[in-house]
Amino acid sequence: MAFVAIDCKKCGANLEVDEGATTYTCKYCRTVHERDYSNAALPTPRSFAVMAERAIANAEFGKALQFVEQGLVIDPNSDSLLKLEEKAKLGLLDLVNGREDQSQRELEEVQSASEAAQYHLQAQFILNELQANVKVYGSNSALTGATPANIDLALQYIDRSLELFPESPAYLNLKALLLMEGKGRRDEATALLEKAASINPRDINIQNNLKVAKSTSDCFIATAAFGSPLAREVRFLRSWRDETLMTRAHGRCIVKLYYYLSPPLARFISRRESSRRVARWLLRPLIDFIVK
Repeated sequence: MAFVAIDCKKCGANLEVDEGATTYTCKYCRTVHERDYSNAALPTPRSFAVMAERAIANAEFGKALQFVEQGLVIDPNSDSLLKLEEKAKLGLLDLVNGREDQSQRELEEVQSASEAAQYHLQAQFILNELQANVKVYGSNSALTGATPANIDLALQYIDRSLELFPESPAYLNLKALLLMEGKGRRDEATALLEKAASINPRDINIQNNLKVAKSTSDCFIATAAFGSPLAREVRFLRSWRDETLMTRAHGRCIVKLYYYLSPPLARFISRRESSRRVARWLLRPLIDFIVK
């Protein structure tokens, strides 16, 4: 039995190791080492086979093939090296195919994200048209002089975005706004906003929209004057009602009287742009006071 001198990589002790061993244990520090054949003075087909096996175990198939090729130069008929060559080639083939599949998936994901973003942008544009019509004309109807925003088309756009990314809070939020402001379907909008809020609870806009959707008592006159329950001015008045008036006895009486008298007045205001302008003019000082 032949022995070779090898230094322990941990404690530095000089050891005599069986030439055919692929691992050895230092008798001083008890560290287990794998034989490094790459620096051997006279590499053999066996040493190249050992290094190829280790490379394959680490999924380093190209490196394994290099060791196999070097071993076959010494012994072209080595059965172990030829088997390792086949194994390394199969590993490389699987690796290449896997990367191609991954690249294809990544490309499809990028394309889907781009398509969803485009549809979301188109739906958002229509929502902006709707909100502008309501603010200027009081409604989305051509009878008031508005060029109606196509809410049904916007819903088709955002539904396509949600088909691609059903868990997107932004897409869920936009569909909820289209349903609430364009169709008056508040219950459906609330369900969508609750889902969006559960996915992204830190989004302030979603939380505010959910609060509006769940509100059972709107600011009727302010909504009629400013065209939407989500208008900035309406949000200020709603917060003032909830955080100031409703915390005081006389404030609650004022709110109760307001909800008794305001619905018919709000309907009257919403039908006439001149009335809406007057209502906005009358509400502006109160809003400025609240903001300050």
